[in-house]
Amino acid sequence: MKKFLYILLLFFLSCGWAKLDPEKARAVAEGFLTDQKNERYDDINDYFTPSFNESEPLERKIEKLKKIKEALGAIESFELTDTKVTERGLDDPSTVQLTYKVKYALATAEQTFIIMNDEGTHKITFQNIETKN
Repeated sequence: MKKFLYILLLFFLSCGWAKLDPEKARAVAEGFLTDQKNERYDDINDYFTPSFNESEPLERKIEKLKKIKEALGAIESFELTDTKVTERGLDDPSTVQLTYKVKYALATAEQTFIIMNDEGTHKITFQNIETKN
C-alpha cells in the first residue's frame, strides 16, 4: 500500500511540473509581438513548439511577417483583450489562449495565440491573425 501511495504522489507531483502559468504564456506572446514590432526575426523559432517549427520553417515565418508589415504597416501597439485557460488530461496538454488587439499603422488586427508547456517551457503552438476594420 505504501508503494502505491508513493507512486501516486510522484504522479501528481510530475503533473504539476508541466503546469501552465498564464503570466509566462503572456510573456511569450508579448515577446513575439515585440520582436515582430522591432523586426527582430532571427530567433522567432524560439517562441514556437518544435512541431510548429517543423510545419513552418523560419524562412517562411519571416516572409509572412514581412508581408504582414507590408500590408498592415508597422505594429504601433498591442493590448491583451482575453485570456482563456483550458485544463486537460495527460494525453491532451493544457493550454492558454491569449487574444490581443494589435494596432498597425494601416489597420487593426486581432491576434490569437495558443500556448502550451512544452517540456517545461511555454511555447506557441497556434497563431491566428484577423484584421478588424
